[in-house]
Amino acid sequence: MRCLGLTPSSGRLKADRLEAGPTQVLGRTLAAVCGLVWVLTGCAPTRFEQGLSYYADAYHVRDAATRRAGSYGYLRSDELTISDLDDAIRAGREHRTEDMRRLGIDAIRAAGGLARSVAEAEIDRLPAEGRARLANLAKTSPDPAALKDAYGRRADDALATLVVELESAPAAKLRTGLEAIRREIEPAPDDRGRAGRQLLLAWGALPAWMGVSSVEKQLESASTGADFKPFERSVACVPGSFREDELLARYAPAIVLDWPDQRTYPTDTDQFGEVYLTGQPTSVQVHVNTARPVVYAYKSEAKIDGKRHPQLVYVWWFPERPEMTRGDAAAGRIDGDTLRITLDSRGRPAVFEVVQGCGCGHLVFVAEHVETMARRQWGRPEERKELVVERAVGDKRDLIVAGVIAVPERDAHPVVYVKAGYHSVTAVRCVPDVEPQVAGAIEKRTYAIDAYDHLNRLPLGDGVGSMFGPDGLVHNAGRREGYLLAPTGILSAGQPRQRGTQKIRWDDYSFDDPRLLERALRLPDGF
Repeated sequence: MRCLGLTPSSGRLKADRLEAGPTQVLGRTLAAVCGLVWVLTGCAPTRFEQGLSYYADAYHVRDAATRRAGSYGYLRSDELTISDLDDAIRAGREHRTEDMRRLGIDAIRAAGGLARSVAEAEIDRLPAEGRARLANLAKTSPDPAALKDAYGRRADDALATLVVELESAPAAKLRTGLEAIRREIEPAPDDRGRAGRQLLLAWGALPAWMGVSSVEKQLESASTGADFKPFERSVACVPGSFREDELLARYAPAIVLDWPDQRTYPTDTDQFGEVYLTGQPTSVQVHVNTARPVVYAYKSEAKIDGKRHPQLVYVWWFPERPEMTRGDAAAGRIDGDTLRITLDSRGRPAVFEVVQGCGCGHLVFVAEHVETMARRQWGRPEERKELVVERAVGDKRDLIVAGVIAVPERDAHPVVYVKAGYHSVTAVRCVPDVEPQVAGAIEKRTYAIDAYDHLNRLPLGDGVGSMFGPDGLVHNAGRREGYLLAPTGILSAGQPRQRGTQKIRWDDYSFDDPRLLERALRLPDGF
């Protein structure tokens, strides 16, 4: 059996895979051409791992949150595994061979595990016709369980072979092998075709960037510190129980919704809820059931000063972003917010980030004890900065630190305040007791906490579908601003996105980059 372009009996990575010379580059180019020919001519692939990618694309069920690795068909990467692989390659360049081997193998194993979970979800979302065609390649039943088993057996064998070769490869071969895998990892959805979009629409770049500048000034002038005033009327949503993860349940936020006396749009628009789908696999419609409030949660990791820090992420969805002004370019179906909490080395909430579903409006709130530690270390802020934790990045837009908040030593409970209509988070607090924060609410609701991954396995007709398309965008939720800002290279600006595909600060950063805080803030030693 030949897996991932490897010969299992060789006991080493193939030379063409390791050396990454002109032949390999030509091979990758030919592979891409062959893939295009498959699509244009309808010719099906002959290998199972190729078939899964091909049919996932053909039936629009591809998971955009993970990135394929070219001919390494049983590997999928996210920002964390890519970062881990980069760390391994860096160790090799610094002649730390054992670190390179350990880090590299761990990253490859993680990419293999990620690929398996993603492949199983894609198989679930394939229509019966797609599963039947895939089953012909696998020589098995089109039943999803049989296809998953076939994938799992092949993936386990291929991954084991690759790991054995990495374990035994000499240092130079090991490094070039990891570099070869890294080069085959495809770009993120928003980065694909960016240069082409900018070139094609260059005539509209100036007015588009002028629009960005106007929005940026409004965002940078946001003040949510001492000037924040609670909403005059509000609806408070507090978390229910969540047995799947104690840490996610512990820090699930209270969400205080601005509730004005009068609106020019339906009241349900300002309530979040459970996501459900209607339509067909070729035309998916996304809806939000506000009668059942749900927050979708997951965990990630930040890398800061050589340490890994848990990150707790909470996402909630509104049925619509209404028109707040005449001709509002940001209006459209489905809207969402995200709160991400990064814990420090003591396990305390230390950095709070909020961002809207499209990646817009990213703001940072830092715990008071972190700013105090930073002030002790550096003394004063950088030039033109108010807080010591703020950093002037230089080649990118700086992150906007919107406030410093007190975090209790114990029993810390985050509270977020969401503006009506715009659905932007205007403030974050962290309190020992939520009750005083929500005491004046005209209504209190309890929301359920669900795993974010369930958004990729929602009932759709007789099968399963995802909230997100193969480009990571929420189905049929585009905005007019997507056209207006297209000359900047931003892909469908304003349209809500899947985790792993969100760009922030006008696409200067990936929201899921595990080194984002390390690179864009001045966090103190001992964080």
